[in-house]
Amino acid sequence: MSAGAIALVLASAGEVARAQLPFLDNLPIFDIFSRPAKDEFPPSPLELLEADPLLPEFPMKRELSPTERDRLRLALDELNLQAAATLRAGKTLEAFALWNRELRLRRFLGVFEELPALGRVGELAWREGAVEETRVVTDRIKAIQAGQTGPKPVLPDEQPLPIPEDPALLEALGLAYYQVRAPKLALAVLEPRLLMARTADDPTGIEKYLVAIGQLRASLFEDAAAVDAYRELLAIERAKIAAGRWVVVPVPPGTEPTIPLHRQAEVRYARELVMLLNRSRQWDEAIAAQRDLLGVYQELGIVRLIPPLMSELAANFDRADRVEEAVLQYRETAAAARSIKQLGIAREALDRLATLYRSRPAFADKPDLLASLYISLLELAREAADGYGMMDTYEKLGDLFVSLNQRDRARIAYEQAAILAKQLQHRESYFARKLQDLGPAPTPFNQP
Repeated sequence: MSAGAIALVLASAGEVARAQLPFLDNLPIFDIFSRPAKDEFPPSPLELLEADPLLPEFPMKRELSPTERDRLRLALDELNLQAAATLRAGKTLEAFALWNRELRLRRFLGVFEELPALGRVGELAWREGAVEETRVVTDRIKAIQAGQTGPKPVLPDEQPLPIPEDPALLEALGLAYYQVRAPKLALAVLEPRLLMARTADDPTGIEKYLVAIGQLRASLFEDAAAVDAYRELLAIERAKIAAGRWVVVPVPPGTEPTIPLHRQAEVRYARELVMLLNRSRQWDEAIAAQRDLLGVYQELGIVRLIPPLMSELAANFDRADRVEEAVLQYRETAAAARSIKQLGIAREALDRLATLYRSRPAFADKPDLLASLYISLLELAREAADGYGMMDTYEKLGDLFVSLNQRDRARIAYEQAAILAKQLQHRESYFARKLQDLGPAPTPFNQP
């Protein structure tokens, strides 16, 4: 085809399109190319790009005077209160717009005032589900760590951020990252800070950073590292207790003991250790930690906390396949709980023991143990005035007798369950069918 023919075809196609889409005539030529390209990486809302009446000049090319700093600090504190009130009124976007203004201006007071504000606002954003705001705040914290103060900091995605040498800056960064729920970034600055505290032989700092690191590792399900942190914390706390001269105030008669102030951290760390070892399914180590905590409760005389922990200890013996210890611990738990009227804990322990008896082949030829256990459960339910519990246990007892082909004894158990069902107006027809399935009751004429 010649060049003239091609031009004619193109012209004809253009006329057809113009006839079908007349608005094309009104578009400027190459309009799509003349529009400015959208900024793919717009500046952060935390960057100050225009004058603000709270600043003496723009752009700021000098340090604020002490008077100007005080005036700005008071204004920003008021702005924070205004944003909080706006959030309480349900105006989330407006509230964070105010907080963003506060954060834009806080940087003129220095990083040690900006970082706590970033952490505070970032934590609020996280709690409110404001994902973009949380990201913006986190990026600003990262920019401070990287020493980049421009409006468009370039933060490496793969390479780790530089670790500042200033201990105070490391601590401030760690706290801010912790507040915005950036655990890996927080660990990256807090672990070097812990090393500094160890080098300086700073026991207060060591404990403080270990607590934060333990919590962060646990939040990441890095249980082995978290366990190490809490074990060290427990050792530190017990050394402090052993070295101290604590005045133990006697508990007045009739008053239940509580955990004294100087033992609360010890108990908290011991509980965290138990939780982590349970979560990581290290049953033998969890048992050792539970026994340790149990000893603390017994030493302090906090009786109400003992049976629940004993029950969990028994369950871990069961999970660890330490069957004899589990049986003994379940029985001791039930007795201890019953003695202080924690009947729910006692019933739970006996129920778990019954499950153990039913599931372990070693007890398959010892049905009397299970029957005796059900009798104990009946006594417990009667003491608790638990009609539903009694009905349930009578049913289990009847089922056991059926499995042993002791139908007469099964009938007696089901009849008791049926009486309770009628009183409770619950499952009456169910137990009627149970009795019917056993066949006719024995009489003097049909007994063998």
